[in-house]
Amino acid sequence: MPAEPLAAYLEAMLRDHFEVNAEALHPDATFEELELDSLAMAEILAIIEDERGLRISHDLGLTSETTLRQAVQLITSLLEEQAAASSPAVRPHTFPPSDRVPAEQMVTDPASEPASVAR
Repeated sequence: MPAEPLAAYLEAMLRDHFEVNAEALHPDATFEELELDSLAMAEILAIIEDERGLRISHDLGLTSETTLRQAVQLITSLLEEQAAASSPAVRPHTFPPSDRVPAEQMVTDPASEPASVAR
C-alpha cells in the first residue's frame, strides 16, 4: 500500500472510527495532539491488519509523539519489507532438486535397512 493511499486511509479511519475532527488531521499532527493514547494506536494497527489482511508488529515504534506522517512512513516501510520477504523470487529454496532423494531410494521399513546401520 503506497504512502498516499495509506495516509488517506488512516485519516478516514481516524475521522470515522475514532471521531477525530477533520480539521485536526494534518501530516505533522501527533497522536497526543489528536488525543489518541497507546490503546488507540494499538487498535489502529489491529484495524489495518484486519481490514487489509496484513501483519503489523505492535512494537512498531508508535508513540504519543509520533506524527501521522511518521506513522505512515513506519507502516509503509514495514509493508514494503513484508512484500519483499514474501516474494517468491526472493525466497530461497529449502530443498533444491539435486538434493532430493528419489522415492524408490527412501527406506520406509526399518527391517529392510542394511545390517551395517547401527541402532
